[in-house]
Amino acid sequence: MRHLQYIHNHSSNSEFLDELLLFIGSMGEFIHCSTGMICWLSTQQEIDRMEPYYIFVLTIRVLQVALQSIFILMATR
Repeated sequence: MRHLQYIHNHSSNSEFLDELLLFIGSMGEFIHCSTGMICWLSTQQEIDRMEPYYIFVLTIRVLQVALQSIFILMATR
């Protein structure tokens, strides 16, 4: 997989675009999950609490995005 497309010299723009889109997507997911965690923490003192599994789901999503981003970056090198 490392030698599929990025061997040619003219692929630097596509490689930059791939990394830029990966960075934007990862940051969006991290922001979404962190605001969800903040909302979950802030509603724990109220009567209408968010479900306990929601914090577990958000944590798993953060770990999944981090691992997937690392594997994608390793595969492009």
